[in-house]
Amino acid sequence: MRPYVLPTAIVLAILLNPAGSYAATIQFTSATGTMTADQDLEVNATLSISQTDGTQYYLRGVFSRPDTDSYCGFTWNGSTWYSGPVTSGEGWKNFLQVIIREGSWSGILKARIDRQSAACNTSGPYDFKIMRYTQSGNATTEGSSVASLAVTIATPTLSPVPTGHPTNTPRPDPESGISDTPELTPSVTKRPELRLTPTKKPVMTAAGFRKDTATVAAATLNDVLPLSEPASMSPEGSSASGMRIPVSTVALAFIGSGLAVLSAAMAYRKSRNVSW
Repeated sequence: MRPYVLPTAIVLAILLNPAGSYAATIQFTSATGTMTADQDLEVNATLSISQTDGTQYYLRGVFSRPDTDSYCGFTWNGSTWYSGPVTSGEGWKNFLQVIIREGSWSGILKARIDRQSAACNTSGPYDFKIMRYTQSGNATTEGSSVASLAVTIATPTLSPVPTGHPTNTPRPDPESGISDTPELTPSVTKRPELRLTPTKKPVMTAAGFRKDTATVAAATLNDVLPLSEPASMSPEGSSASGMRIPVSTVALAFIGSGLAVLSAAMAYRKSRNVSW
């Protein structure tokens, strides 16, 4: 054998088998042939591959319409549901991680359809497979079993939005004379009126009679100091008895008379030598 034949065969095997399947098979069984978009698909899977112990792979459950290469689906990785991104940031490592022991791995894989994906947003027949990723991100579905499923994807129905109908508001008939606008009647607040009530002021005349004359209610200076009240003149042709004597003159006369009486009494006391 030529020395370059064996290396060439190894290179060809790697190029023809980029996922590193090495005659890998993924067998699984499913308990259902129908499902809805709200259900999870759970399968018992077994990966068989000629690899050393400790080799890691990442398994992804995928749904696709028959005769198409578009995939969709979420895979449970043990803590969260994951669907992508796959190629950026080593996203494939977020799928279910498995470790080969004695040439195989067995376990449960759970998947669900992604109704938001354009590849899986209608009801109908779907094929389910298990895709295998290597540590470097190479992927393949070669050697995987295929399950045919009838998937029902409910189409969201839009609830009719009730439209408001205008309500007829009764309005008064203009011919009836009734207005729907209340009339505002201004209220008048009455203020107390200040009135001057005339009072009668007594006046002493020369004849000694009291004669009442009407004056205003307000006090004048003559009410307090009546010494300056002028004498009123009688109209032409009237008698002298009709002249008004000032009150101050009368007061002085009374005071003078009182002093005269007091002086006379004191003189009489001295003359009689009588003690009081």
